[in-house]
Amino acid sequence: MALIDVSELMFDPDFVDSFTIVRRVPTINNYGENTVADTSVAAYGSVQAADGDTAKRLPDGVQLANFITVFTNAVIIADASGRYVDQVIWNSKTYNVFQVVPWNNFGAGWYMVDCELQRATL
Repeated sequence: MALIDVSELMFDPDFVDSFTIVRRVPTINNYGENTVADTSVAAYGSVQAADGDTAKRLPDGVQLANFITVFTNAVIIADASGRYVDQVIWNSKTYNVFQVVPWNNFGAGWYMVDCELQRATL
């Protein structure tokens, strides 16, 4: 385990980016239809290109361009009963969270969040 706490650096604007977390909660309206209520939360963290372990294997090769990894102390949900996954909006692009891992090696309360670019829907 590392012996350095980088929490102070992770709040320094020289080292981190701002992004928005979108929490999506399904609800049922008066007509029995599923609707989604979005709540936006401002957050800060280190946003980086995903590493090779996050690569998505496709028939035509490996694709890395559509993935980011965020190191943050904000609570982000990747999987929960009765919810959609959270989304991260960074650089005007929306990413779906697919994995959240505790990253306590360099300070308590930090998470490593892997995200995939949301595909455009027609």
